[in-house]
Amino acid sequence: MNKQEIFALNLKALMSQLHITSIQLAHAINVDPSLVSRWRKAGCGERKMTQHALAIGKYVSERHLSAENAAWLAASWSISVRCAK
Repeated sequence: MNKQEIFALNLKALMSQLHITSIQLAHAINVDPSLVSRWRKAGCGERKMTQHALAIGKYVSERHLSAENAAWLAASWSISVRCAK
């Protein structure tokens, strides 16, 4: 599996778990919704992958996550996550 496919799979899982729509994500990171849909199907182009991944990460980190979603993120990506109280 190449990086674009991994990006697509991770993005789909993240958006599904956190109930984020393509439109919500697109507006949050200032890209066109069709681009987010394309990422979900075929991944992100190598040239801007890091830039977009960081923007997505920033958006997710600023959301108020439930304890369940924080635990899912921590388990899925081995990261420390704070949740809403």
